[in-house]
Amino acid sequence: MKEEKNKKLNLPSSSVYNAERKKAKTTKSIRYFLFAIAALLLGIALSVVLFFNIDRIEVEGSERYSAREIIDIAGIKEGENFFLTDVGRNASKVTRLLPYISTCTMKRRLPGRIIISVTEESPVCTVKTDEGYAVLGESTKVLDNVTEKMPSIPLITGIDVLNADSGVKLLCETDDETVMLSEILSGLSGSGIENVSLVDVSDNFNISLYASGRIRIDIGNSVNVTSKLKRAREVIGKLKTTEIGVLDVTAEGRVSFLPAKQGETIFKNSVDNM
Repeated sequence: MKEEKNKKLNLPSSSVYNAERKKAKTTKSIRYFLFAIAALLLGIALSVVLFFNIDRIEVEGSERYSAREIIDIAGIKEGENFFLTDVGRNASKVTRLLPYISTCTMKRRLPGRIIISVTEESPVCTVKTDEGYAVLGESTKVLDNVTEKMPSIPLITGIDVLNADSGVKLLCETDDETVMLSEILSGLSGSGIENVSLVDVSDNFNISLYASGRIRIDIGNSVNVTSKLKRAREVIGKLKTTEIGVLDVTAEGRVSFLPAKQGETIFKNSVDNM
């Protein structure tokens, strides 16, 4: 009778009414839940911003630059937000603006410590430029620009330099020169050869190195330069310290030494007598 009465009055049945009530209650619960989640996330965000700040910065691995220099270049300061600091961008600034640093990594250590770890690159050669001499690391990165030769490391002549700005790799006129330079620097480092004062690359297929002021080493091109220089090093170790001449290692697996005649120079016309 009640159902019939509801129909006559065009009222919803009790089952429909209960379903709608349940739906409204569920919607309300979801809203409360979402509000609680939003409040929680907001609280976390505020705690990150307000309570996690950098309280200590440490520097590892640097000998040439002071910790203060590195920290200043990195642009990190105590009191800044621990999580919002862009450590990747700051690390790249260090390697660019402090040329002797080859790698820089920054790590976070809770609750508020930043550790800056660097490795330094050593000078391996100089290259003649219009303004003087560019000091290079093994990676061909320009570490410095100087006005005088550095007798402690080899001078490389015959490279056409387009750009020698400190902090970036030396830009040569051609890609072939860039590859050749990289191979030579790798060979000088990897072969263990010593007392090389000059490398003449004015002819890419007839490269010569001058060691101890008395031995010219002809290596041909820069292919397998490390292997060639290792063979040269072994032979030089067996020569008398008074012997002067030309050491030919251009052919794979073969080494020949031609002593210089009295009064004969070992220097090519393309280089100045050392």
